[in-house]
Amino acid sequence: MAGWDLDFDVALDDEQLARDCFRILRRTCARFHLDFSYYEERRNQQRIVFILVFDGRPPQLGLASADFVLEMRAVSMLQRTRRKRRLPLRLAHWVTYSGSEEPLRLQPPSDRVPEAKREIVVRHLTEYALAWGAWRRGELSPPDFLEAQHSLLTNLALDLAEGANDRMPYPELIKALRVPEWWEQDCLDLGRDRNRVKHRGLRHEAERYVEKYEQAVYSVAHNVTGIDAMPRSAHMLRWEEAGERLSPPPMFNRWGEPRHFTRY
Repeated sequence: MAGWDLDFDVALDDEQLARDCFRILRRTCARFHLDFSYYEERRNQQRIVFILVFDGRPPQLGLASADFVLEMRAVSMLQRTRRKRRLPLRLAHWVTYSGSEEPLRLQPPSDRVPEAKREIVVRHLTEYALAWGAWRRGELSPPDFLEAQHSLLTNLALDLAEGANDRMPYPELIKALRVPEWWEQDCLDLGRDRNRVKHRGLRHEAERYVEKYEQAVYSVAHNVTGIDAMPRSAHMLRWEEAGERLSPPPMFNRWGEPRHFTRY
């Protein structure tokens, strides 16, 4: 499977709990069309090292992580001992941070976006990321997500295209935005299909349209702004704060020397 691998080690007597968590992760990834598998690499008398294999699509993994975190918190609450309670949280923490890009607000400034426009552009991308995640989880209807796709391109054109204004029709905005040639026709078709759904009442057609234009909208936004609109930026802010608290505080013995523990 093409992609990237993540090693994850567990105590020998936690093997069954770890495999149960991996099954939950596989099921969660499947809901977001992300391929995941795992295998045992090595073991000794105390620990087992598993290799988690993903297909390397961070946008989908970022979305799946939001649900996986909630599931691992639930599994953690069911464990009776402190050590076993930490294993699901550690797995969620490792998967989330190993498979996600930097949030929008932490990405380096792009030379394609003027400094005066950076805040508003990041806001547009964050709102789109929120809509993207809600659609993937089934919380946003396809017609509403199609409108979000159309709005993102329109807003980027109004803020970044030279000479663009709100009186220009959508096709002219796309021309002014100077999107890559291989995506231009898809962007124009998006406007046409959005009008069919919104103004002709053909809402049942929206589902196939949002899937058709999902990659085009993401690629155009990345090319035009130089900012990667990863869903993690919108969905993982709370988890980032929680993740900082997962690491235990430093501990010292009676002589003030740092104490070291096996990682669990």
